[in-house]
Amino acid sequence: MTAAHTRGAEGEGPRRFLIATAITRYPKCPEWDRPGLVRAREAIIELFTGQLGYRHQTALGLDPTRGQLTDQLRAFCKSADRREDDLVAVYVSGHGEVLDDGGDHVLYTSDTDPEDTAYTSLATVELARAMLRDTPVRRLLLMLDTCYSGQGGGELTAAALDRISRQWRNATGSGLVIISSAQAHEQAQAGMFPQLFTDAVSNWATAGHGPQPLSVSTVVEHMNNSPERPGYQRINLTLVGLSGEPPAFLTNPRRDSALTGVDLAIQHAAEFDAQAQRRDTELTTRLLMRAMGSSDPRLRNWWFTGRQQVLADVAAWLREPGEQGHGVCRVVTAGPGSGKTAVLGLTGSNKSC
Repeated sequence: MTAAHTRGAEGEGPRRFLIATAITRYPKCPEWDRPGLVRAREAIIELFTGQLGYRHQTALGLDPTRGQLTDQLRAFCKSADRREDDLVAVYVSGHGEVLDDGGDHVLYTSDTDPEDTAYTSLATVELARAMLRDTPVRRLLLMLDTCYSGQGGGELTAAALDRISRQWRNATGSGLVIISSAQAHEQAQAGMFPQLFTDAVSNWATAGHGPQPLSVSTVVEHMNNSPERPGYQRINLTLVGLSGEPPAFLTNPRRDSALTGVDLAIQHAAEFDAQAQRRDTELTTRLLMRAMGSSDPRLRNWWFTGRQQVLADVAAWLREPGEQGHGVCRVVTAGPGSGKTAVLGLTGSNKSC
């Protein structure tokens, strides 16, 4: 986490909170189990806490029941510590379904009974009621990673519109942003949404060093344009209750004020130059010193001897990559202290093997 992210988390400016949950186990219907969603949730947590400056709230955890899900969200949003300028991101993953009787989108929680899904599942609109009814929350990013979640997002939007128009009338910088992992009649591949989201945030095509926040619409567009996205799954974005630009939910992990306003090609060149300098430092302070067989940088003599066979093998492979198998990597392995780093240092220093 960068220093700027840490300051925001500690109270200077808007605070950032993440609540991430996934329903991976269904005791009443083990065929619904989705253990892969454990990793999907972890990926979202890593992205938001590692790159976007959020503080993860751990009270909800995995596999909540219907009551636990709404009660924990309600308790957080109603907390006396909550402020109107808090940025709240909520990720919910699990089975989503559209009921046959009324067409409502519901979430299957860990206590959902397959024999009575209409009564024991959670209507997606209840998430809005839990988080927005008489609470100070004004900046909410809701990520629904379920099948048919586009319909759930639409129903949630309709339920929130009237409440938002009455409660947020004088709020500035407010907004409800809903990102659904699939359209109303589409299924969602488990684990795909976090992968696409992380790739979009990390990609230079989304933004270089300049913008302070990432545009959420640009991020969603990049997700939909990704070649990794299944053809049957399209990400949906809904913006509600905005008083201007959407809240800055997604900080730019590449933000560098020194490069603001600089051409993107120059930004790339500056980053490549920094990488080259790091490689040079690693070569001269570690690999080269080991190759010389000396621990004193003031001594420029070469003391290393031995390892002739492995050096000959590596040199032959470097000279004739086509005959050795073009594109095949080579791995130097051995026990601690056996001279692996020295061998690599000798190879990289252009000294004769």
